[in-house]
Amino acid sequence: HASGLARVGLSANGVDFVDGPRVYYEATRPRVDAVRPAFVAPGAPTSTIYVVGGPFAAVEGWRAELLIQGMEYDFDCAFANTTHIACAAAIEADAPLGRGDLHLL
Repeated sequence: HASGLARVGLSANGVDFVDGPRVYYEATRPRVDAVRPAFVAPGAPTSTIYVVGGPFAAVEGWRAELLIQGMEYDFDCAFANTTHIACAAAIEADAPLGRGDLHLL
């Protein structure tokens, strides 16, 4: 369904619902199309990588999690625009080499 305002119904018995006192904004889950650059050198200084996709919301607190061969790395990120999130990425010098999976948190 489309993004927009959503009122949450309340029920005491699971059958009879009334509109709750709050209205929430429900957004489409953003997609990740690419990560640029796609390579971060272990032991290198912190660099900026861009998560490309969207739609991304102009909010604070974006984070990314990178999993490489069972090792987890978390990065602070920031909204750049509706199609880009900028992340400060640094990986320890002794990190395993290989492909990883990136998830936005």
